[in-house]
Amino acid sequence: MRALAFALLTGVAIWTGGCLGPSHPPETLTRTGFRSPLQTFETFFAAFDYRIYALEFRCLSADFRRRNRISEITWREFRDQLEREQPLLRLAARVEVVEERSEGPGTHWIVARAAGRTVRLRFVREDFYEIYQGKERVLDGSLPRATPWTLDPASSELSTRVALDPEDAATLINASISEFRVGYEWKLDDFLEDTADRP
Repeated sequence: MRALAFALLTGVAIWTGGCLGPSHPPETLTRTGFRSPLQTFETFFAAFDYRIYALEFRCLSADFRRRNRISEITWREFRDQLEREQPLLRLAARVEVVEERSEGPGTHWIVARAAGRTVRLRFVREDFYEIYQGKERVLDGSLPRATPWTLDPASSELSTRVALDPEDAATLINASISEFRVGYEWKLDDFLEDTADRP
């Protein structure tokens, strides 16, 4: 958890010199999502601002969670402890995005700056599938990045293939599948402080 504390503090320590209370207007919460790295960036900091821990956790990549050995429960416990030990985190300053750049189709960097501090944030694309029976999601999982789609010119059918574990596939035999979704989300994967800002 120490590594996680360093990562999070690095990312949010730039919020140390503003006005008491949330710096994001409430309507920011109606625009949350993960369709682009910038939207995930804004979602994470808005959630942090309003202490919506479940939404903060959703912004983190699966690999970030594995590396730091966290679940949603331990994340909530850690955040409560962090706010008790670091009360200045309640002070919010406006964060300015100063640079964005991509590293291939699945990795994106955002450089943010506030109160004289610069932090680089890495975002990764996570592809997924979801299978529903009625309103119930019965199966989901991750997909290889850039899952291929095939367009048949003769039939104008657009299709893709998802390889399921045999046990998962067995649960779908004779099932009435109502919805099959394939998509992607951008997730926050790392915080890196720009040490050039240090005196």
